[in-house]
Amino acid sequence: MTRRFRVLLLLLCLCQVRGGLADSLPVVRLATLEWPPYNSETLPQGGVNTALVRAAFAAAGYRLEVETFPWSAAVYKGLHDARFDGYFPEYLSPAARRDCYLSERAGESPVVLAKRKDSQYPPVRGVSDLARYRIGVVQGYNNTEAFDANVARGVQKVDVALSDEQNLDKLAHGRVALIIIDRNVMAWLLANSPRLRGQEALLDSLRPPLQVQGLYICFKRDAHGQTLADSFSGGLRHVDVDDFTRRYLSALHK
Repeated sequence: MTRRFRVLLLLLCLCQVRGGLADSLPVVRLATLEWPPYNSETLPQGGVNTALVRAAFAAAGYRLEVETFPWSAAVYKGLHDARFDGYFPEYLSPAARRDCYLSERAGESPVVLAKRKDSQYPPVRGVSDLARYRIGVVQGYNNTEAFDANVARGVQKVDVALSDEQNLDKLAHGRVALIIIDRNVMAWLLANSPRLRGQEALLDSLRPPLQVQGLYICFKRDAHGQTLADSFSGGLRHVDVDDFTRRYLSALHK
């Protein structure tokens, strides 16, 4: 175990202390969603992305508190509820750039097209190649800027689901041709969701990813939000984001 990772584990432990120094730290309160393995109330430290964000804030001298909501509610509460300082994780998008003070990159999300294994598709060189298909997406999610722009212009047809789990189920039953999903989320759901039991053998993802998105925190666009974004950036310098993510996911799958 490297010294850097031991320090991160210590920081995570400190964040769990009730009483004493940890309770005296200023609190950052963020809204999030149930999106394992990145964010989940059922996983150690709340999932890999929550654990990473907590470690960076601890290094910056803050204590993180997180509440979980459906995605659209998490975005609304993060931006408009006085109890919250922001929400996470967010992809870069025109709306995020407009509405948020965005943190530095705190992880990444490989966005892929998933299909049934018994279906064949020509290589996808860009989102324009997808216009002939109806693509399954999740309500309220950003996908890629180019894809979402095509949807907004009416060039791209989509079939909207309420969750990634529902989207995968629709794909397995042939109700959509392709879906957009994070590769790690897809792997986690196929391995752990009772609803999707047995469907792992039916589904696959196309390579390479449609896009590898960065994961960011969206802080409220006010003076306090700017302060938190700057503080988080300082704390993040003490975290090797890619190594932290790799180690967490590796331990999770053992």
